[in-house]
Amino acid sequence: MSSNNSKRRAGRGRQRIRLSRIESDTNRNVTFSKRPNGLIKKANEISTLCGVEILWMIFAPSGKPYTFSNPSMDAILTKYFGANPTAQPNSAKQNFHPHREAVKQILSSQIT
Repeated sequence: MSSNNSKRRAGRGRQRIRLSRIESDTNRNVTFSKRPNGLIKKANEISTLCGVEILWMIFAPSGKPYTFSNPSMDAILTKYFGANPTAQPNSAKQNFHPHREAVKQILSSQIT
């Protein structure tokens, strides 16, 4: 007498993926293209569930920016970097400023 469970093929389950750079440009770009929307969804969920402010920004290998912010990007940047980000910025602010300006230019060109 055999049960249904004995006929099932034993699966390997979810496997751990070794974290290392994907050497193939094509495979790396395909892998990247599958990730940003899921990350944006998770950022939105944690922002909603926990009531936190989030500014998430990532640049694709092609240079295309992906962003998510809650509340607005300007509100968060102003809160943490001040109204005048060029006035005596510390090193973290100094590194972030070019990215902020690049995203602002891209978003503004998309809007117009």
